[in-house]
Amino acid sequence: MSIRDKAHKDKCGIQNELQLSEALCRRALSCDLLQLCTFANMDMWHRHLLSKLSEQPPPYYAKVSMEQLLRCDKAAWVRMSELLTSLKKDDAGNLPMDAALDKLQYDPKIMMHLAPLPGAKWTGDGKGDKGTKRDADGKAKLPHRPNKGAGKGKCPEALADSRLKHNCSKTKKRLCWNFNMQAGCKFAKAGESCKRGLHICMFCEQPHSLLQCPTYKADSLLDEVLSPSAPPHAANHVCMPAQIDPVGPVERPKPASSVLDRIPSVVIDERVFPLPAERQVHASLHPAEQFAQNVLSSGEPVTATCIERPFSLLPSKVDERFGSISGKSFVAGVFRHGGVVGLTNTCRSFPQSVSLAIAWAMTQGEPELSDFTFCSIALNLNVKTEVHRDVNNDDADNLVLPVTTFSGGHIWVQSESGSHVLPVNGSMVPGDLHDVAAALYARKRLRCTMPWTGDRMVLILFSGGDVTAKVKGVPLDSLMFLDVFCGTGGLCASLRQLGMKLSVGFDRHAQRGCKCPVVSLDLTKPGSRAILLDLLQQPHVVACHLSPPVTTSCGGLQGPRSGGLRNATHPEGVPGLQGTDLELVQGANALFALCAEVWHICWSHGVFCSIAHPSRSIMWLSASLRSCQSTPFLSTSLHQCMFGSYRRKATRLLHTVPYLQKLGVTCDGGHDHEPWRSPAQNRMKDGGLPPLLCKTFAQALVDQLVACGARAPACSFANATLSLSLGARVATATQPSGRKIPPLVPEFARTVKLAGPADQLPCTSKTKLVSAWADPSVSEPAL
Repeated sequence: MSIRDKAHKDKCGIQNELQLSEALCRRALSCDLLQLCTFANMDMWHRHLLSKLSEQPPPYYAKVSMEQLLRCDKAAWVRMSELLTSLKKDDAGNLPMDAALDKLQYDPKIMMHLAPLPGAKWTGDGKGDKGTKRDADGKAKLPHRPNKGAGKGKCPEALADSRLKHNCSKTKKRLCWNFNMQAGCKFAKAGESCKRGLHICMFCEQPHSLLQCPTYKADSLLDEVLSPSAPPHAANHVCMPAQIDPVGPVERPKPASSVLDRIPSVVIDERVFPLPAERQVHASLHPAEQFAQNVLSSGEPVTATCIERPFSLLPSKVDERFGSISGKSFVAGVFRHGGVVGLTNTCRSFPQSVSLAIAWAMTQGEPELSDFTFCSIALNLNVKTEVHRDVNNDDADNLVLPVTTFSGGHIWVQSESGSHVLPVNGSMVPGDLHDVAAALYARKRLRCTMPWTGDRMVLILFSGGDVTAKVKGVPLDSLMFLDVFCGTGGLCASLRQLGMKLSVGFDRHAQRGCKCPVVSLDLTKPGSRAILLDLLQQPHVVACHLSPPVTTSCGGLQGPRSGGLRNATHPEGVPGLQGTDLELVQGANALFALCAEVWHICWSHGVFCSIAHPSRSIMWLSASLRSCQSTPFLSTSLHQCMFGSYRRKATRLLHTVPYLQKLGVTCDGGHDHEPWRSPAQNRMKDGGLPPLLCKTFAQALVDQLVACGARAPACSFANATLSLSLGARVATATQPSGRKIPPLVPEFARTVKLAGPADQLPCTSKTKLVSAWADPSVSEPAL
């Protein structure tokens, strides 16, 4: 006979922080179901406890353990049992336990259990350690070492140029300094590696010394040629997207008339934003531009040598998508980022060089260019592309023209009937080999470059900037919209009604009466921000809207914290803030920085993005929002009173959605506005976006997605695409619940949209006209 303790089945095992968090969440749900307290108050106490596990302790002290956390929680329940006499709701409908939970984190009898305990390294006895000097962190200072020496690893003065690289951008290996100086290195040849690092150029990363680099010499010559009045970005070495503002059109530089007369009529895609006149780059001072201008104005035929010469002077970069580090490329033309199409800085900085390359292409590809459309060019020197697809290009052909003479270097393109087979991801894929001088369709087909001998320089003409690739052919119910700082969720709910069922809102807590699913995230903490940023990079996310709090940003609003936290001189917060005011401003600044980070991620991943805030908000002057305006953007101003708000509410939208510009409606003065009161009364009377503004915003976004190729919800059963389960229910004559399938017959035979002056349109808030309305443009009245 054995005697043992009886096993308790009502206890759960807690082995790590995840199990502890799940157990606390289950307890909060149970208390909410039993109406002991609300889930939000209990969850706030749990979050306070769990946050102590990640706090850094003082020197020689240990972190707070789970045992301390459980002891603190147990003491909290004992303390509440002493303070509370009843768990029933009071006359006002409040639960006594909710008020007690709010006071727990300020009770010293409870929080003393979460004080850090001495760590294992602590050997003191309270008398101090005599004779040992310590730093500010409590660590013992090391004794002084005489004759330490001059130190190693310091860069020589000959290589102190900030433009030089000390590590390979591809392999991240160190570069040999001696190889790039006059002394040289005898331990390895050019392109190889010695014990000091790789033997490649510290400027262009080619297998030669810095003293022999023609690009570095040309760049040094450029510094001497450029005048102080020239813009600093005229000598950029990297092809970066242009900074574009919505300003009126300007004159673009054109090639010389002698060359233009010989160029046939070619359709060139002009989907670009104009550059302000004050930002025009005077690129004629560059040596490559000077050479191109002389060739174009001479009237002589443009040869391949005229393309090789400026290419050695133009800024080029290594294409990091492919394995070769010896090739270089120069790209100019249209780019696509975040739903906005613009012109690269290289096209604006080197217009004569780009015109020279196009002029030579016209003389080489007369038959192919007679009806060829392109908006971008790329000059590649010894670039060996691996197997890939050009998914970001338009649905059009690419034209490849050889500049130098070489053997081999054919282009392999995937083809079902091809005779040349290549291994791709473990399988053999058939394809055809094409000569370099040919037009290729390679957006949806795999392609790569075959080996060659000699220097292979080619000019590629293509159409870049397809903003519809991400949503083309995808139904709306498969696309996702993120509403950050959603509040009551009116905007997200409107998009869900229009067919985007995956739309979801994000906020710190779900408000009472919220209209959409809300994910509770405290975006001032790094973990919550990481969740949101990771979700933005998912392929089905197509749009994001942010409306951060305005607590510290609007100096004109009435309230105890309205005017003294920020101003135009100090948009990040006035100096001298302390206590609660300082915490409010720092928290708001963290949210502004998050908005900027979300903006740039959306801009680089092809996601439509919009930020809404009052027009007079100081947030627009902060460094975070100014960084957003350094990328291509659209700005729309509106008054919410025109969408049903009780007050004027001047609002600004910073966005990348062209269809949202129709929201730019300002007050016409034909109605009264209620006065501004305290912030609490304003939120109670007119909190969140007006319903009409939410519906208009949602409809504009859906129209933009449909214009980009997304499939709108079917209006009849004949055009619907049903899932397997719904199709089975329909086939067995089982009626699905709700509106999961469209009607068998469309509700309306046709829909007509009317636009015109407000005094000539029917004014009614009902779904039908109350009386016959005579359209001025037709003879019969509308019923």
